Amino acid sequence: MPPILEKKRINAEEGLKESERRYRTLFEYAGTAVAVIENDTTISMVNKKFEELSGYSGEEVEGKMSWTVMVSEKDRERMLGYHRQRRIDQSKVPTHYEFTFVGKNGEERQVDISVSIIPGTDKSIASMRDITEERKAQEEIKCKVNELTTLFRVSKMISSTLELETLFRRILDAVLPLVNAQVGAILLVDEKELTRCWEVKECDNKECPAFHSNKLYCWTMARTYCYEKITKCARCPVFRNVKLHLAAARGLDEKASPTTSPEM
Repeated sequence: MPPILEKKRINAEEGLKESERRYRTLFEYAGTAVAVIENDTTISMVNKKFEELSGYSGEEVEGKMSWTVMVSEKDRERMLGYHRQRRIDQSKVPTHYEFTFVGKNGEERQVDISVSIIPGTDKSIASMRDITEERKAQEEIKCKVNELTTLFRVSKMISSTLELETLFRRILDAVLPLVNAQVGAILLVDEKELTRCWEVKECDNKECPAFHSNKLYCWTMARTYCYEKITKCARCPVFRNVKLHLAAARGLDEKASPTTSPEM
């Protein structure tokens, strides 16, 4: 081979190697989890972010595992359909969507994915971003908005001139969907029937916030002497003797006696 052609060949090889190094560096240090996927669904290459997301090392995954192992059962068939159709006509399937990713430890994460075919091949490259916390935050905001909206509606009802029975029923209708419940009731307490816990139990613990307090709902007070409320209040005679009056109900036998106890 003439020297000039040999030099061109060497330069071309060095250029190719340099391009491969640059590509590998960009791939390895991309800000998202990236994987190269073969036609048979085998994952042939992953980066550090993918290892962090999945919990698998590159050695465990590359050339050995199918991406289907890391997709929840509810999303698997849909994504397999995308995988096949993408290799026939990429324009017929979405390039960007969400799915539930399953890591090595079985933990499920909500993931945003972008996929496209690598030109001139039947391989695809997928870029994934964990959006689990974002979705949780959005759901929390949605719940807070619903809570505030419901509270506003309830406050308007309370300030209205509705009869009490109608008011209580409308409050239940507003609150039950908020807590995803179909059954609920509003129970009223006649404070004349309440007793002071420290008198009934002859308690002289002056460190207890309920001691000599004018508040009669001792079971709602924090750091009382009887602080193990989940177990003790249910057995406490002060709490058990409270008479609750049924003001309104949804999903209950509304013909039941209007007076009951906390054991209901």
